[in-house]
Amino acid sequence: MTESNVTRTHSSSCDLAGTVPHGFVTVSIQTYYSIQHVQAAALFTRNIRSLESNLKGAPWSEEDRVAGLAYVAAALFSAVAFLEALASELYADAMVPHAGHLKHLSAGAIAAVAAAAENKQLQRSPITAKFDALLLAAGRDRLDKGATICQDVELVIDLRNELTHYKAAFFDMGTTGMNRMGAFVDGKLKRAISRKFLPRDDSTSQANSWMGAGCCQWATKAVVAYAEAVSSALGMRPLHDHVRKALSLEENSGDVSGDLSSLTLDK
Repeated sequence: MTESNVTRTHSSSCDLAGTVPHGFVTVSIQTYYSIQHVQAAALFTRNIRSLESNLKGAPWSEEDRVAGLAYVAAALFSAVAFLEALASELYADAMVPHAGHLKHLSAGAIAAVAAAAENKQLQRSPITAKFDALLLAAGRDRLDKGATICQDVELVIDLRNELTHYKAAFFDMGTTGMNRMGAFVDGKLKRAISRKFLPRDDSTSQANSWMGAGCCQWATKAVVAYAEAVSSALGMRPLHDHVRKALSLEENSGDVSGDLSSLTLDK
């Protein structure tokens, strides 16, 4: 489910060139696709949790291995896409007459965010830089880059980037000195995520043992927490608030009282 804003206006003229006749209602439906992305991240997390639970203690077939790694990659892609889309949506809100979810901000703040949205350099900036610029334009403080919430999101983005912009050496694994430059097992990224979540217990390869349910759950929680911190700083409800129950990270999504409930904001 995605949230949409509907704008209705009345036209005062009528002709044969496509102008809406007087008294007719025109409708604009604006889709916030970030909501789909975050639900997808949660879905793929549940899928890998279920697969690992069902196969615990049993050997993984090649089909299971392919499916498991696919779920993890998809969860990471969706988690980062959620933030990319959210930044785009918030900037876009500032550029429409009703200001969407930013309508509670001052006219000056809305205008500043709208101006930032047209900055070509900012459009090419990293995801978190876009949120920093948005908050500053809105007259709010940026999130603390040294805080765990920000550092975790940077790590999620790094993992996504390693898979999306894959380099041949990334999954190398060998004796000391035999791995090519850029191997995950020899790099800072492995050390950075080592205490964030448990590795996949069935894996025989240190190079991809991080690609499991633990990673997906941590990554999804991280991007949701970051999005909610941004929303709190802006003084607004998160765009995904109405689908919170769909963001359960448990295998059986009937129990939705756990994982993400502690992140609920009441603004």
